[in-house]
Amino acid sequence: MRTLILFFILFPTLLHAQHEWNRVKPVRMAAPVWQGPAPKLASGAVALKHIFVNRNQYNDPKEWMKENNLPDYFWSLPNDSRQQHNTIPATFPLYFNNNVVTSAWHNKGIVYYVYSDSLLFVADSASGEVICAYDFGAYLISPQYIKADEPYIKQSIRFALLYDSVLYMTNYHNTYSHSTAQQNAYITAIDIRTHTVKWRSNALINNSPIFAIYKNYLICGYGFSSEPDFIYILDNNNGKVVSSFPVKTEPQMIYVKGIKLYLLISNENYEYELIL
Repeated sequence: MRTLILFFILFPTLLHAQHEWNRVKPVRMAAPVWQGPAPKLASGAVALKHIFVNRNQYNDPKEWMKENNLPDYFWSLPNDSRQQHNTIPATFPLYFNNNVVTSAWHNKGIVYYVYSDSLLFVADSASGEVICAYDFGAYLISPQYIKADEPYIKQSIRFALLYDSVLYMTNYHNTYSHSTAQQNAYITAIDIRTHTVKWRSNALINNSPIFAIYKNYLICGYGFSSEPDFIYILDNNNGKVVSSFPVKTEPQMIYVKGIKLYLLISNENYEYELIL
């Protein structure tokens, strides 16, 4: 009986949230500039002081995250058989019109829902009010690609963070960069007050599942198979690479806590002190 009472209390709120989201008209973003790869800078405005390295003995990144008290941003979707994260809450709609949710995550009171790989909704987790919504359909397919690789080169929205009225979004495909003439793995900064692109990074900047923000910098990473593997530090104001550091394999998880950078790759995990 208590469960039924709670359901009827929450049901109008859930309907309201879904109703409001379906009435939102996402801002359609124009086709982006497809820049080439970034220069490989050896050092720059931010340095990394090595603190700790250990052979990666974690079967699941969640074990490493738990040991270091790092948050798990993502939710698992209902059709995800792996269930690597907590199940997506029922508070917000799994569909936007006819578009199904393809990924979802949360951070610091804000939820991020991606529909059909290209529609990004950013909302207040408490009220359900949509802060901003964008249609990145023009970002999915690069102008140059190998026809035979077409099934693998869709550059879906993978992660985003809202910070000081700027939405930082990364989209990329999970195959070799030569399949799209190295036009892959960008980060784009959107000013949500004007809905305009503040900057778009060079290519091959980020295909890590998450990136981190530290003061005026964004820390991300790229690598794939035999391609070069790097950590990049970007200037938040213009997206330019100010520092870069080679790593052994592609970055899997990147976190900043305090002045510490936590990095997980396939065979090792690291801790660094960030020095401006």
